[in-house]
Amino acid sequence: MLEPLLEPLSYDFMQRALLAAVLMSVSCAAISTFVVLRGLSFMGAGVAHAALGGIGLAVFVGVSPLLGALLFALLLAFVAGYAGQKGSAKRMDVAIGVFFAFGMALGVLFISLLKEYAVQFWALIFGDILAVSDFDLTLMAALAVVVIAAVTLFFREFQAITFDFEAALASGINATFYHYFMLTLIALSVVVALKCVGVLLVFAMLTAPAAAAYELSKTLRGMLLLSIAFALVSSILGLLISFYVPFATSALIVIILSAIFFGSLAAASLRKH
Repeated sequence: MLEPLLEPLSYDFMQRALLAAVLMSVSCAAISTFVVLRGLSFMGAGVAHAALGGIGLAVFVGVSPLLGALLFALLLAFVAGYAGQKGSAKRMDVAIGVFFAFGMALGVLFISLLKEYAVQFWALIFGDILAVSDFDLTLMAALAVVVIAAVTLFFREFQAITFDFEAALASGINATFYHYFMLTLIALSVVVALKCVGVLLVFAMLTAPAAAAYELSKTLRGMLLLSIAFALVSSILGLLISFYVPFATSALIVIILSAIFFGSLAAASLRKH
């Protein structure tokens, strides 16, 4: 009975893909809790699309696309954080939007300069978890460890700035630092997920797990743990289905995750009635 589940794991590429799925799920779902509660969803989308410029630059000069994506993702995180600190939430959204468009335009520019079809480039746009390399896994693991460790160690501080930024400042918490730190973790999580679901779908991994968990949880810790569980189920299930059915793994992961979200909405509605 377990053979259909264990057979895929006999292949090296599936073992790497499974590890990548777990790293993506835990890191993205952990930070997505704060993304949803703080209304930073546009930040996740902006980072993902701005990273396209870094991917294009990296492919053009011949280095790892994930390194280029990491550079641009971190750059946008600090630009957006600075704009939000010096102005307002609206100014932060504007900065994200401008950098969003700049990164996309730069990525398209580098595509036009490439003389041949760049497989790596397109794999990071649409996601190709089955082609994760050892270097990709090493970088993803390092970034995921940073995200998970940060959320675990600074959970109280993140909770404070999430629910009342001004009160966190008054209590002696360096809220500005933790705001920048959280934006940095969002950027790192985006890079972890790029190889798995791609630029176009990574936004779902930063919002849907926590959005689904929000409907069914009564505490922040419960929401965080349920968010991780939802992300793991959708990623692993999508990966296993794609082994037997010729569907895009990234699309399956997001479709399953979306179904979980709609299911949680329905369950919450039934519970209220």
